[in-house]
Amino acid sequence: MKALLIGLGQIGLGLVNPVFKSAGYDIVGTDADTGRLDDLGRAYLLKTPSKISAYEIKTAKMEDLTNEFDLVITSVGRRHLDKVAEWYQRKKFLAPVLLAENLPDPAIFFPVQIPIVVECLP
Repeated sequence: MKALLIGLGQIGLGLVNPVFKSAGYDIVGTDADTGRLDDLGRAYLLKTPSKISAYEIKTAKMEDLTNEFDLVITSVGRRHLDKVAEWYQRKKFLAPVLLAENLPDPAIFFPVQIPIVVECLP
């Protein structure tokens, strides 16, 4: 299965990519910040209290992506979800969207979405 990860910050790189890679997904990551894509290259180090792990991630610019994914995962933060939803519709994506966000209340942005709360700060 092929998944698109939108948002390559702490949640995307620190949680989503390792979990979905270990589940056997082929992950492609993207971010509106093209500088972040350049900085990542194809790999990064994830530091946890118990170890440092190296992870690879394929990256692509948002404008270069096509509707070839089985799942789309967002980790962009609530204030950017509407922009991602507009982009998703413009690109005519059909895959369901998993919202891996800090969402204290429900938000509906995509035709088929699965919201999960990664962390809810007080």
